[in-house]
Amino acid sequence: MTISGETHMNSILYALDGHCKTLSDLCEELNLSNRQISDGAAKLVIQGYAERISVGCFQLTTGGRKAVADGCTLTSGPNAPHAKAKAPKGATLRQRAWNAMRILQRFTLADLQMTAAREGDKNPENSLNKFCGQLVKAGYLRVNRKRVQGSKPTSNGFLKYQLVNCTGEIAPSYRANAAAIYDHNTGEEVSL
Repeated sequence: MTISGETHMNSILYALDGHCKTLSDLCEELNLSNRQISDGAAKLVIQGYAERISVGCFQLTTGGRKAVADGCTLTSGPNAPHAKAKAPKGATLRQRAWNAMRILQRFTLADLQMTAAREGDKNPENSLNKFCGQLVKAGYLRVNRKRVQGSKPTSNGFLKYQLVNCTGEIAPSYRANAAAIYDHNTGEEVSL
């Protein structure tokens, strides 16, 4: 019998009972492969139901605990129960990029674009470049000194970013009128 990825995601959601659990704990408890656990946990993080506490260790977010308490069954698609549950805003490019940053920890703009961009996004490379620049100025990201090697001989390489200040599930917003980043998770505004 083939078990769908959605079933894995639901199994992981209900196995994360309030404590940080490692991939190996979940593999043993759910009798799933490391890959199945990793993929399912990543989907839960992207949807805002789980968060990565450290490498390979996950726990439920407030939204995840509410989904478990409400007995939600997560499915994919636009009319899924997770669309009705209170989860972080996931529709915007910046929110998807923030979710990817929280998972990847270290990344290039190309990594973000490949992970977060969707068909129909207007100029995602430029938007993500601005977003990362704003997050660097506000202290959420750090630019690593060593660049990722480019494929062309004349390339200067690519900037590699590191998430250094992850305050929660919801992406910080840029407020142009105040020239500041507003953090929805803490309620603080960081002046640029």
